[in-house]
Amino acid sequence: MGSCKKTLLCVLFVLFLFGCVSQGFAEVGELEARAVLDNVAVFLTSAYRAVAEAEAAGANVTELKIKLNYAGELLAAANASFGVGNFSGAVHFALLANETVEGVEFDASQLAVVARDDWSRRFQWAVLGSSIGASSAVLVVLFVWVRFRRWYVRRVLEFKPEVSKSES
Repeated sequence: MGSCKKTLLCVLFVLFLFGCVSQGFAEVGELEARAVLDNVAVFLTSAYRAVAEAEAAGANVTELKIKLNYAGELLAAANASFGVGNFSGAVHFALLANETVEGVEFDASQLAVVARDDWSRRFQWAVLGSSIGASSAVLVVLFVWVRFRRWYVRRVLEFKPEVSKSES
């Protein structure tokens, strides 16, 4: 029975040491947490700018805005955790925010390219349609003018001058 107690104490001691060592690795310092928060804030700002540019180009960025809003909430939670001294929680929330906006910048740039291409195509069709419409209007007016001119000239030539006798 004595060896069983020693084995149990050794296992508990090893588990205690493992818990202490893993706790030490899980703890994050204030400087590391601030660096992670700052990097994620810069990344999130860059993603916001890319989405704003895509929206200005005419792209539908609703899904991207939803992701950005959620990431903003996570970053706010990270800053709140940092403010109360929970640095590992702050890093956790910051990394979740980073994962949420991962790829948003690329998606926004792709949507902006597609939106610009669509705008260019619509503009070309509008110019083509306007050109055809204006040309058709000019041709119709020219056709009507030629027909009216012929009719008018023929009618004027059919008039017979009336000579009146003057009383002199």
